Amino acid sequence: MLKTKRVSKQRLQELRQDITAKDLAILETIRACHYLTGQQIVRLYFRKGTEIQTAELYASYRCLKRLGGYGLIRALQRRIGGVRAGSGSYVWALTAVGFRMLRLNQSDRPAHEQFREPSLHFL
Repeated sequence: MLKTKRVSKQRLQELRQDITAKDLAILETIRACHYLTGQQIVRLYFRKGTEIQTAELYASYRCLKRLGGYGLIRALQRRIGGVRAGSGSYVWALTAVGFRMLRLNQSDRPAHEQFREPSLHFL
């Protein structure tokens, strides 16, 4: 798991190889939308039927924890629904490392995308 702030290009390429296609799709969606809730991620990438199953929630939790451990995403400080709302209450955003990894070998992306904590009104 990645805990450092400064990440080399070689390490970014290794991370790109380590993550799955679903992980990459989740990161691209977070980049496009700027912020996603845990429930939105479950509905987009883990739900198989009409209702969300417990196994799907746990699979999404493991995925988000892994991506957070790599330093690619982070949960915002505020939580939806209060302290007891569970992991689905987090709002997720890309970190600088996540932006850099997605930008690898793509010259059409901005050179620097910066994370800003949004206001409650914005969310």
